Amino acid sequence: MSPARSGAGGSEFADAQRAQIDTVLNLLYVLLLFSVIIAVLGMINTLALSVRERTREIRLLHAIGPRRRQWSESITVEALATSEQERDGDTRSQASQGPVRAARNGEG
Repeated sequence: MSPARSGAGGSEFADAQRAQIDTVLNLLYVLLLFSVIIAVLGMINTLALSVRERTREIRLLHAIGPRRRQWSESITVEALATSEQERDGDTRSQASQGPVRAARNGEG
């Protein structure tokens, strides 16, 4: 006879199952915590490298001695180039999702 069919053993069986599920959930929470920590460290590392590179670029430009207008032109051109790259990235992302959407809708 299975523990679920016996009267007193049923609650013990349910408690044992809950304990196993709680253990698995706790393990998943720990793994999730590790993945979040790794993601945060990756973002911090990326930002730190970006700041370091940008600082070197500014020092180099400062050593060359551009005028105020040249500084503003440089920043404007860089901002436009970055926004253009982001727009192209979004366009490529949407274009690559087209066949996926068509397959989901049964069109392809």
